[in-house]
Amino acid sequence: MGYDIYFVRRDPGGSFEDALEDIEDSYDEGDPGPLTSVELEQWDTLLPRAREILGLVEVFEDDRTRELFAVDTGIQLSLFAGEVSVTVPYKHGTEAALAVMHKVYSLSRAVEDATGLE
Repeated sequence: MGYDIYFVRRDPGGSFEDALEDIEDSYDEGDPGPLTSVELEQWDTLLPRAREILGLVEVFEDDRTRELFAVDTGIQLSLFAGEVSVTVPYKHGTEAALAVMHKVYSLSRAVEDATGLE
C-alpha cells in the first residue's frame, strides 16, 4: 500500500477531479495506444532528474508506459498516456519518512517542470 500522486492536464478553470475523470473516460473509449513522441521526450527529460533525486532506480519501458522504481525508498514514477503518477509506500518510519517526502516533493517539481502537468 502507498500514497498515489497523480499529475494531469487541467483545462482552464477546471478541477483536478474533472481532469481525472477525463483521463478515466478516455480509457473507457478503448486502448489509449502507445505513448506520443511528446510524452517520450518528456520522459527523456525527466529520467536523468529522477535518477539524480532518487539514486539507484530500476526502469521498465514499453510502447504504452514508462516506469521507474527507486531501490532504496520504493518510490515509483509512472508515465501513461496523458498521466504521470508517483507512488510512495507506507513503510517508512518517522525520520526516514521526512527524507522520503523531501525526495517526493523534489520529484514532483521535476515532473511538473518536464511535463507541464499539475
